[in-house]
Amino acid sequence: MLYTLGHSSLPPERFFELLRTHGIEVVVDVRARPFSRHNPQYNHRPLAQALQEAGFGYVWMGDRLGGVPHGSRQKLNVEARLRDPEFQKGLEALVELASRHTVALVCAEEDPRRCHRRFLVVRGLIEFGALEAEEVGHIRADGRLVTEAALRAEEAPLFSGELD
Repeated sequence: MLYTLGHSSLPPERFFELLRTHGIEVVVDVRARPFSRHNPQYNHRPLAQALQEAGFGYVWMGDRLGGVPHGSRQKLNVEARLRDPEFQKGLEALVELASRHTVALVCAEEDPRRCHRRFLVVRGLIEFGALEAEEVGHIRADGRLVTEAALRAEEAPLFSGELD
């Protein structure tokens, strides 16, 4: 199982509690720009240090798996990003890491339905055959775990043309 979690404005203690509850060993930060004006505790260095002190591993992969290519100011083009060789190498590195550890992809947005960690990284993993939708769990701030398969099933009627 691969997990995702958005830190949002969670207090660090709650963030760590959610990680522990789900048995996370390594946090993979997929933010292209791992900084927050509003929540500086989640800036790259303070987050890496706090995770280490709390017993978690930390890997920044925002240069390969971020929503925009590293150093770019472009808006996200999902289709182009999925075809980017650096992005695909990032997915391969993530799969290798996740084969050895319980991993959570972390970004800022709490709701996975609104975050690139889902509609780009998770989509890439599924489309390239590395994972099935049932093997991805999105950890919500309230502690619930929602699988990618459940989110897709929930969204399916929105795109099927059926109306209640």
